[in-house]
Amino acid sequence: MRQLLKFLSVGSFALLCGCAAGLVDTQVNPMPHAVSPRPASAVEVFTSAAPTREHVDVSMIDGQGGMGEDKAVVLGEMRTHAGALGCDGLVISQEHTDESGKTNMRGTCIVYK
Repeated sequence: MRQLLKFLSVGSFALLCGCAAGLVDTQVNPMPHAVSPRPASAVEVFTSAAPTREHVDVSMIDGQGGMGEDKAVVLGEMRTHAGALGCDGLVISQEHTDESGKTNMRGTCIVYK
């Protein structure tokens, strides 16, 4: 019971402060070959254009941070998720902060051929 109350308290705080980040990924193409999870540091991040190296767009990842949350935090969570999927890179296509101060990003998870 005590653990349940602790869990509810932490969850309630996260909801009230708006500081819980969320990620949604949508598969768009199958993996071109078998992949393994990799650390976030091994996932290349592209912000101006996709790499010229041949690749397959495998998933769209949408990330949303809490109010006032640093963009680097949201990007880091997206990069970690891309690594868990086995992606080689993450191409950021959209980024903005809405009226409430929440950061929203969209990226494409890519795997090299």
